Amino acid sequence: MSVRPVQKADIPAVAKMLSRAFADDPFLNWFLRKDAGRDAGSDIFFTIALELALPHGQAVVTDDLGGAALWFPPGTWKMGLWQQLKLVPRMASAIGWKRLPWVVRHLDKVISKHPREPHRYLYILGVDPVHQGRGVGGTLMGPAMAECDRARLPSYLETSKERNLGFYQRQGYRVRDEVVLPPDVKIWTMWREAPK
Repeated sequence: MSVRPVQKADIPAVAKMLSRAFADDPFLNWFLRKDAGRDAGSDIFFTIALELALPHGQAVVTDDLGGAALWFPPGTWKMGLWQQLKLVPRMASAIGWKRLPWVVRHLDKVISKHPREPHRYLYILGVDPVHQGRGVGGTLMGPAMAECDRARLPSYLETSKERNLGFYQRQGYRVRDEVVLPPDVKIWTMWREAPK
């Protein structure tokens, strides 16, 4: 299995694969709209995520498009106000206009836990359900984690699936904090120290 950078032409297929990978994700199901537009909203969300990660050269995919990892290098994860405003119509399509203010208000609980020290941020790691359990996730993480080790740089991620904690712990991450989004969605923030 080999890993390569995501190309612009890959975005539609990779967004759909990530939608399948995250179909049962507690956070994504909390975040996305709750009506018949939910599946389209998921595709929109992952398309935006890919478009944000692509310019940083940190979005990778397996050759068969069965899994993808989107990373942000130090200092690049947070969007400026203008960039956020430009995304509002598309994000509202994914979340729902009526839910948007409520989601944004509660999302700040997670954003406030984001570390301030320089780090690489694993924004999304997703593997198509038909490929899960075959080492795809670890393969996707390998190149970026090797770069972190060479640069002596820590890395950070969030997950809302308790069953993912063991996988990330085997990659060297430790739980840093827990955040609960109403009514009962738990997010674990995780941190991997830079090697000494």
